[in-house]
Amino acid sequence: QDLTEKVIELDTALVSSARISDSENYQLDDFINRSIENITELSGKLTDYMELVGEFARTGKTLEESYDLANTTTALMNISDLDSSQSVNSLTAAMISYNIAAEDSMRIADKLSELDNSYAITTLDLSQAMNKAASTAKNFGVSLDELLSHTVSIGQATRESGNIIG
Repeated sequence: QDLTEKVIELDTALVSSARISDSENYQLDDFINRSIENITELSGKLTDYMELVGEFARTGKTLEESYDLANTTTALMNISDLDSSQSVNSLTAAMISYNIAAEDSMRIADKLSELDNSYAITTLDLSQAMNKAASTAKNFGVSLDELLSHTVSIGQATRESGNIIG
């Protein structure tokens, strides 16, 4: 029964992907193979990965950009306490505010992870603050690195949540 559920999950993800990409069968084979290859490197659930690629494709991203963003989102979920939605929101806030391309999105995950590992602040707090303040910070000439540094400093001094810091 568990195997049947997994096959149905995978089939649902494939059908959803086929609708989004309007792909031919041979392209779906490439999509499946590439998804398997990527998720094997990233350690995650194949159907979740395929859904992420589909989500990004629905927003108008190319398939290549969607892979890059799904890779970054999966990596961020693996190295932090963020769930899929929080990871997507964090990436989106930083990318839009600071004009970061999909292929460079892993830099955001790297920054968040490095700060989480080096200081007494969580990726969740950093993410929440970034979601709230990134656009305004950019308008006032504050770089992403500066915004995250300010967040770390305030977070360590006050022990407030990212929603408050932002």
